[in-house]
Amino acid sequence: MPGAGTGDTEQAAPGRSVSQMVTGAILSSDDIGDAEVRAWSALADRALEPNPFVRPEFVLSNAKASGEAAALLVVREGSHWLALLPVGVGKRWRRTPLPCLIPWLPELAYSATPLIDRDAPGPAIAGLLDLLAAERWSAALVLHPFDPTGPVGAALTTNLGLRSIAPYVYADFERAAIRRRPENTYLSESLSSAGRKKLRSRKRALGRELGGDLVVVDRSTEPAAWDAFLAMEHAGWKGEQGTALASDSRDAAFFRIMCGGMAAGGRLQLLALEGAGRTVAMQCNLVDGSSLYAFKVAYDEAFARFSPGALLEVEAIELFHDGLGQVELLDSCADPDNALVNRIWPDRRRLQTLVIPTGAPGARLIRPAMGVEVAVRRVIRARRAARAA
Repeated sequence: MPGAGTGDTEQAAPGRSVSQMVTGAILSSDDIGDAEVRAWSALADRALEPNPFVRPEFVLSNAKASGEAAALLVVREGSHWLALLPVGVGKRWRRTPLPCLIPWLPELAYSATPLIDRDAPGPAIAGLLDLLAAERWSAALVLHPFDPTGPVGAALTTNLGLRSIAPYVYADFERAAIRRRPENTYLSESLSSAGRKKLRSRKRALGRELGGDLVVVDRSTEPAAWDAFLAMEHAGWKGEQGTALASDSRDAAFFRIMCGGMAAGGRLQLLALEGAGRTVAMQCNLVDGSSLYAFKVAYDEAFARFSPGALLEVEAIELFHDGLGQVELLDSCADPDNALVNRIWPDRRRLQTLVIPTGAPGARLIRPAMGVEVAVRRVIRARRAARAA
C-alpha cells in the first residue's frame, strides 16, 4: 500500500521510566492481532482527548463489515501504544492532484482527533510528526474534522511550531454543541418562551395521538433495537436518498457490530422516544470520556407534524444534565447549517480541516495546491448561489 512503506521511525522518550525506544509505523488494520487490539484499547482508555471514532470498536467494525482495511498511524514504545490515527491513502484529495493521507471514513467518523497518551503527549505527538517527516509518497495528512482548541490541538500546534511546520487551514467552521452548566438553562438560552411552549404542546399532542405518555428509554443493550433504528432511518427521507445506513448492507453490518462493541464497554446510548408501546424517534449516541457524540438520529415520519425528532433532542438534553454527570460536552455531529439543531443547541464547537505537509517531495506543492482548491470552491459556491437567487 502506498504510504505504508515509510519504515519505522525511532526516538528516545524523554522523561519515561522505561528504556525502550519510541517507534512509529503505518500498519494495516488487517495485520494487527489480539495483543495489538488490547494495546489500542488501553490507549483509547487513557487518551488525552478520548475519541470514540478512532477506538478499535469503531474502526475494526467498519473494516470487518466493509472488507476494506484502514491504514493506522501508530506510535509505540515496545508493546505500549502512545498514539494512533486511522487514515485513508488516496492518490488525491478533492481537486488537489497530490497523493495524501486522507480522512478515514469521513461520512461516519465525526472527529479526526488522534489518540494521544495523556501520560506521554510529547513523545506521542513527536512520534506522529516523525512518521509524517519520513513519508515519501503522500504529500500531506488531512485531519477532518479536527478540534484545534482541545488539548490535542494545543499540543499539536506547539510541536508543529517547534519544527517550523506551517499547516494549511483548509476550512474553519462550527457545529452545534452543548457544554455543561451548573443549572439546566440550555433550552431557555436557545429557545424563546414561545418556542419552548410550542414543543411542550406538541409533546402533549403526540401523547394523545399515541394514547399514552411519552417516555425515553435507553435500549443500547438490545440488538433488536439496533435493527429497529436501522429500519426507522431507512423508512424516512434518508432511505429515499440512499444515505441511510441500511441503504448499504455493509453499513448496516458495521452499525450492528459497532453497537455491540460500544455497548459492551458502556459507550453506547440508544435512546427511544416511546408512547403506548410505539417508538417515534431514536437517537444513537457514542460516549467516551467526558464527551458524548450524537452519532445518528431517526424518527417516524408518520408523526412528523409533532416534531418527534426535536422532542427527543429536548429529552436527550434533559437526560444529559440529570443523568450523565461525567459528560461535559455534547457534540451534535450535525451539519453546520442544520437549522433544527442550531435552534435547540445553544453552544458551538470550533472545528477545522487541517492539512499538514509530510516529508514527501510533493509536500512543497501542498500550500499552492490548497490555495487553488479553495479558490475553485469559492467560485463554485458563488455560481450556485447566483443560480439559486
